[in-house]
Amino acid sequence: MRLDRFLTVVRERMESQDEIVASIRAACEGVLELAEHSLLVRTIVGAAPGDQDADFLKILTTESGEIVEAAVVVVEQSIHQLYPDTPLTEAELSVAVELVVRLVLSAITRPSKSPAAAAADIAWIVDLALKGARDRLSGPSIRG
Repeated sequence: MRLDRFLTVVRERMESQDEIVASIRAACEGVLELAEHSLLVRTIVGAAPGDQDADFLKILTTESGEIVEAAVVVVEQSIHQLYPDTPLTEAELSVAVELVVRLVLSAITRPSKSPAAAAADIAWIVDLALKGARDRLSGPSIRG
């Protein structure tokens, strides 16, 4: 698996959208589609449990730290560049991005939905987090 190929898809898909949630959805869908069509990824995760390449599967799952770190850096940089007015603090953004990356890795290693459906679910969670952050920033409303 060529990590740089996946990260290029992330950058390109994020840059193709004008709104952060759509950007995250597009990037997730692009990565999931690429993984779905990658012979190496399909071989690693699609084989019967006894036939899977344990070393490669381990890299995608329990030893995915380097993959997660590289993806988090690319996504955070893209968000800072494209959507600097995000309502999340730096700490919140880091947590949110890492969770998105881990959800995508999970969807790659144990796909249960189409790339589009999985990406839409992840984007929905991001949208909820952003709405919560915006509500927090706007403070309590006065109703009269």
